[in-house]
Amino acid sequence: MMSGFVLYDDDSYIFFAFSVSWIFSMIGILAKRPETVSGSSMFFVYPLLFASTIFVDSSTMPIWMGTIVNLNPISIAVGTVRGLMGGTANLSDVLVGIAYVCY
Repeated sequence: MMSGFVLYDDDSYIFFAFSVSWIFSMIGILAKRPETVSGSSMFFVYPLLFASTIFVDSSTMPIWMGTIVNLNPISIAVGTVRGLMGGTANLSDVLVGIAYVCY
């Protein structure tokens, strides 16, 4: 195992932004007006955002909710970025984070 594996902090954000951009590109192609794109994208982003570990640690949640939150792609991306920024991520954390976000 590799401890203290650190990429540049911006690399994880780039992988995450690239993977999410395709979803919003599809919404932009299918929508007829710009207002529809904005409203439709927030319809998908807000539930993922608030059901993630960005604001609250999943260990403080009920077991069923913590399980759902830990499977959230935003939670996995956040955990990977936090590990990379803190220098505590190992190679498996980074690979799982990149694979989960890009898949």
